Amino acid sequence: MPILNRVEGVYIIHKNEKIPAKILYETENKIAFSIFHHSSLVERIKNENRLDFEAKQGNYDCYFQSKVNYFGFDLLQKQFILEIDYPPIFRRILRNY
Repeated sequence: MPILNRVEGVYIIHKNEKIPAKILYETENKIAFSIFHHSSLVERIKNENRLDFEAKQGNYDCYFQSKVNYFGFDLLQKQFILEIDYPPIFRRILRNY
């Protein structure tokens, strides 16, 4: 079962800034995201080996960290593509509001 099933929003956290992302696909060992946000911060992601992620899933806040496998730009769709390894640790924290 996919860990990011019914996720409301995914954010890539880099240098204490959140970059919105959308899930393209999830397999048993990889997750791919599309990033529509175009800024210098997105360009700096391609030099990173590991990234932090935050997701909203129902009443839970989810956090995970993973290794970057691929980062590139899709000329047809005009978006960045980020592919990561399946995270070894996936934390879910119940929101209290």
